[in-house]
Amino acid sequence: MPDCPLIVLGVDQVHNLPLKGHPINIIRYLSRRIRYVQALKRQLKPKKGDIIVTLDPEMAGILKSLFSSVPVATWIHFSLSVFWSKSGLWPFIVRGFKRCDAIIVLNEQMSEEITRLYPEATGKTFVIHNPIEVKAIPGVYNPSSRRCVYVGRIENIQKRLDRLLRAFEHFSRQHRGWRLTLVGDGPHRAFIQSVVEQLGLAECVDISGWESDPWRYISDTGGASFLALTSDYEGSPMTLCEAAANGLPVVALDCPVGPSEIVL
Repeated sequence: MPDCPLIVLGVDQVHNLPLKGHPINIIRYLSRRIRYVQALKRQLKPKKGDIIVTLDPEMAGILKSLFSSVPVATWIHFSLSVFWSKSGLWPFIVRGFKRCDAIIVLNEQMSEEITRLYPEATGKTFVIHNPIEVKAIPGVYNPSSRRCVYVGRIENIQKRLDRLLRAFEHFSRQHRGWRLTLVGDGPHRAFIQSVVEQLGLAECVDISGWESDPWRYISDTGGASFLALTSDYEGSPMTLCEAAANGLPVVALDCPVGPSEIVL
């Protein structure tokens, strides 16, 4: 692994406040952002570096103001139309797009979103797909298994696991004996467990918790017939690529963006 020091700024979270229609939250956001930038400036000014990459597009303009002689790139991981353009930060994001030197996106659909929402950024937008290196594990796909799996964060705002559970409840009424395994952990585990119980699925749905090698876990526990993804939005869902690399069929919603470029 390369030598990558981790610097903790010790400031409040910035991205946990609904902004649209909440003027007090906007003031809180700006206050937190000012403290964040001040702490960032203290840490980075002495170092500068050869290139700066930010995952928050609204930060690109601020970083370019702080480091005018250093190339600044913003690296977008989610749908612009569903997530960023509705976050209440769109004016700041447009400013970031205008000032940054490059915009990196994960697939062609994300590039098309930028072209549609902010055409001026087209010439400096570049598609760099997420790399994947998977050694296929025998037994992940088991056509005789009556099990569906989900692999990822147990988080409901984006991943919409409540939707997956309701779809499985409808499916299981007509296909008895099937199981659903959610492989992962996350902030909404207790909520998802409550949905499992409300739908009467406690006997056929289980949450494994975090697994260092989820595909090995699936293989060791009997394999699966397919993987399901029911997100409201994505970027480039690696779980679909990894499932396919292991020979596991996938079923995914055609949400913005990414699944339709992977599931053919």
